[in-house]
Formats: sequence, C-alpha cells, structure tokens
Amino acid sequence: MAPRSAEMGSGRLTARIDSEVCVGCGRCVAACPAQAISLGPDGKAVVDESLCRGCG
Repeated sequence: MAPRSAEMGSGRLTARIDSEVCVGCGRCVAACPAQAISLGPDGKAVVDESLCRGCG
C-alpha cells in the first residue's frame, strides 16, 4: 500500500494515491470507510474525490 497523503484542494483534504508506489494490493480499498478508493483498469488504486471524506 502506498504511503498515505492528502492534498489541499478547495479547502478540504482528499486522499492521493502515488501510482509510482501503488502495487495494486487493495489494502487501501479495504481500509477506506467511505468506499472512495477502488482499483482502476490498470490495477492501481484510484480515489473518487466525490466520496472521499479526507479522514486520512
């Protein structure tokens, strides 16, 4: 799982996935309480920012 980080956008925090580090293990998908992270077609994690609560 890639290290956790967040980006400041429009005043709220959202999860950010480092695709260089992501190995597609799915641990972040299972850990996300908002179900905002999924594995994309390339097998890497992607964040749906509309669902992300920025809980970190």
